[in-house]
Amino acid sequence: MTTSLSVGTSALSVDTAPQQCPICHHAIDPRQVAGVFRSGTVGIGRTSNVKFAFQCPRGACLHLFIARYEGRYEPRGGKWNYQLRSLLPFTPVPPSHPADVNTLSPQFVEIFRQAGVAEGFGLSEIAGVGYRKSLEFLVKDYCIDVEPANKEKIKAKQLGQVISDHIPDDNIKGCARRATWLGNDETHYVRRWTDKDITDLKALISLTESWINTHLLTSKYLRDMPDA
Repeated sequence: MTTSLSVGTSALSVDTAPQQCPICHHAIDPRQVAGVFRSGTVGIGRTSNVKFAFQCPRGACLHLFIARYEGRYEPRGGKWNYQLRSLLPFTPVPPSHPADVNTLSPQFVEIFRQAGVAEGFGLSEIAGVGYRKSLEFLVKDYCIDVEPANKEKIKAKQLGQVISDHIPDDNIKGCARRATWLGNDETHYVRRWTDKDITDLKALISLTESWINTHLLTSKYLRDMPDA
């Protein structure tokens, strides 16, 4: 369903107004403050960009933010179609991690959070590298927790070697290995897995984290409640 937004004395038809504040993340009906038109390419398939300033109406927020719309001229209909592309600034919702994972690898939690901030600002080329780094801390901290006597060896090894040598659980090993493949794609010149992206990387890191947490909880209860 389209809606109209004002740019000076003109009204532009856009696909949608912002439905959620990018800062407080509540559902809103934002107040439009201003609109600025910026022309783009010309000719067949020509495009243009429009930016609108909005204010969150919630009394607890009231922040201003910018919505960027990209327009494409459709010759058949003789009109411009504008689609919402981004909202800035964007404050990511802090990811939730199991308590045992927070204790096991606080550095993983912090690096993962920072990667999310970068992704929220549209810095996908940087975010992927951050997610890859967070994975290394999670895996190595877990392996050190399981094999404290091999701490220095684990710290010195490449991540792939750590996964092969120090993770016996097939679920953790399989997810961590595939997360490493996609994480390496984020740091290398040539991508190996061209049909996968940062969303798949995050999913595999989350699966790795989930399996690690399951192992930690299982070990905890078996230790606290030994067989009679």
